[in-house]
Amino acid sequence: MSLMWNTLSEALHRIIREWEEIHLIVNAFRKMVYWTTNSNTTTVFMPENILVQNRTLIEGWIEDDLLFEETRASKRAKEAITSKPISIFIGGRGSGKTFLARHIALEYQLKGWEVVSVSSPEEIRRYGNMDKKQMFIQDDAFGVYGIDQAAINKFETWKEAVLNILKKGSKYIITCRKTIFLASEIKSNLDEYKFDLESDEHCLTEDERKRLFVRHCEEKKVKESVYKDVQLPPPPFMHMFPLLCHLFASVPQDVSFFNNPCTHLLEEFGMMYERDCKKVDYTSLVLCAVNEGSISMENFPDNDIRNDILDSCGCNLGTSKREVIDSLGRMLGTYTIKVGEQISFLHDAIGEVAVCHFGKNNVIQVLKHFSITYIVNNVSFSKKPEEDLKFFMEERHFDLLAERIMDDIIKGKLYEIFTSNVFDYDKFRTIFVEKVKCMDMPKFMRTFIEKIPEDPSFKEKIDLVTSKAEVHKASENRKHLLIQDTYVENQSENRSIKTISWLVYYAHIEILQAVINRAKDGVLNLLIGTSSEEDARLLILACYRGRKEILQFLLPYCQENSKNISPLKSNTSDTNFHRFLTPLTAAASLGETDLLQCMVDLKTTAGGNLNSTDGWGDTPLMAAVRENKLETVKFLIEKLNADINFQASDEVTALYIASEKGHEEIVDYLCTKNALITDKKSPIHVAYKNKHYNIIQKLEEQKVKF
Repeated sequence: MSLMWNTLSEALHRIIREWEEIHLIVNAFRKMVYWTTNSNTTTVFMPENILVQNRTLIEGWIEDDLLFEETRASKRAKEAITSKPISIFIGGRGSGKTFLARHIALEYQLKGWEVVSVSSPEEIRRYGNMDKKQMFIQDDAFGVYGIDQAAINKFETWKEAVLNILKKGSKYIITCRKTIFLASEIKSNLDEYKFDLESDEHCLTEDERKRLFVRHCEEKKVKESVYKDVQLPPPPFMHMFPLLCHLFASVPQDVSFFNNPCTHLLEEFGMMYERDCKKVDYTSLVLCAVNEGSISMENFPDNDIRNDILDSCGCNLGTSKREVIDSLGRMLGTYTIKVGEQISFLHDAIGEVAVCHFGKNNVIQVLKHFSITYIVNNVSFSKKPEEDLKFFMEERHFDLLAERIMDDIIKGKLYEIFTSNVFDYDKFRTIFVEKVKCMDMPKFMRTFIEKIPEDPSFKEKIDLVTSKAEVHKASENRKHLLIQDTYVENQSENRSIKTISWLVYYAHIEILQAVINRAKDGVLNLLIGTSSEEDARLLILACYRGRKEILQFLLPYCQENSKNISPLKSNTSDTNFHRFLTPLTAAASLGETDLLQCMVDLKTTAGGNLNSTDGWGDTPLMAAVRENKLETVKFLIEKLNADINFQASDEVTALYIASEKGHEEIVDYLCTKNALITDKKSPIHVAYKNKHYNIIQKLEEQKVKF
């Protein structure tokens, strides 16, 4: 019996060795096939060191691609990218969007395309070769833990140049977390390029999940007895299923792993911490996380941060950089990957687990050392943050969080702070407001009064198209109003930003009230400004915000005529369309009747200021007509006594605009209100020109009537 067992054991070990050898041969063969296609010819646009890095990165993709399992989403994604120069794969953390993008890129490489991994669209402009078919891949293009406004601005800046490079058939695949895509204003401009892996028609079917899970387990040689009874994840964790399969197969878990995977992942990190008496492995992962998810001997946290993290983790302060790098190297394929000298997390979610676990007992260190983007997007005020990998913050730390936020406001991190949900929690918002009230004046001035020079995170692409028809198309142009002053220095225009703009457009009203009330101690003019143009700019922002209470609160602090003027300054070449509007025309174009009512005092104006025009020559009524806001048109005429036949400087009337745009319902309504048909700027002529034949018939009847 013993002899039989030894013989069988040797046979099994031989099979395992042969399987590993076959695995290596398959990988080597795949790489040979990929690199012997005609895409392997060197492009003159890429330096040698970049080519080497790109090749090393793609070889890692080839090894990982052995786990690829065809799904309905992958089939449709391949079809979708054929007709688009840019494709944006969106999904949650661990949804497989990056894996799918890389697989498609490798398929194109086999067809002779050159695959280039880029970190910004600017690199496409640099390495693009219009004489070759190229596939560019960019992962997490618009932020990892939160919206990266600088990256979005860079994309907008280079988009036209990139599309020009792609026009001969090359492709650009971007991956982006779904929450970031939906929360940022890129959605309105790039929706046509998105491919949602979590949509009903693309999400993994039950059969696909089973096949994918088994593929991962077989690849890692997990015994069938370990995984055969595992229950696959419930809907809340479907989006990160591919990542969970990898983690399960890498470190086989309990059969209940998928019931609450976040809890299991946190427990795994806890066991790692407890098992390692030196705490080096755990500490190394935290150091990688604090270093924005990537680390090397040359790219390492500074000594103060390193020592604080080492001490907080209970790791020897004498632990060297080399020990940390070697520790992360031992986790390659499980928690980390390596490209060149840089070691990073296998997936961003691994870093989030590390920080979530570390943050449980080290909130102060998280607030001190991690980026404000990570903090405001991952802090949790609930008692069960492990459900979404956020770190829990108790009330005793609210003061520290408020201080950190104020420090980063001074540093200009306005977008990161005010577009997050950190102020939605009532108790924290109350603490923040109290700190504003108690701030000493020098710090209050630095935080809320002093102008912040424009930097990449604020730099907006100013669209040079001047057609009136384009004014309201791009919602992101509203943010241009967040840039306050344009001034000339060394014969070039520069811009500066004031925090008040962001408070009006993004913040809770309690915070805005606290800041303005604090400024009443002698600095209110410095906060809000002294010109009607500046008042108008803030009122327009309030209108775009769409909240009546914000506008009502601001109006008493603004000059009366600011409702009827545009914030465009005559001594600059500002081309921001929204600076041509007035607060009244902005509210009308948005269809915000409540806001119009706030700004119009019937007792004193009797509709007088409703005939004031903005920089485009539109009255509020014309602006509402232009945007096809029928109910607003009725409100302006019937409730606010707007002049239906008012002629702008170019003799255009509201009826002319409605006829030009083809807004039939508004034309019908204006005719019932006895709108006149002028001869010089004839609504009939413009309707005929634009082929709005139903409107022509109605106007002819109206003309006969008069």
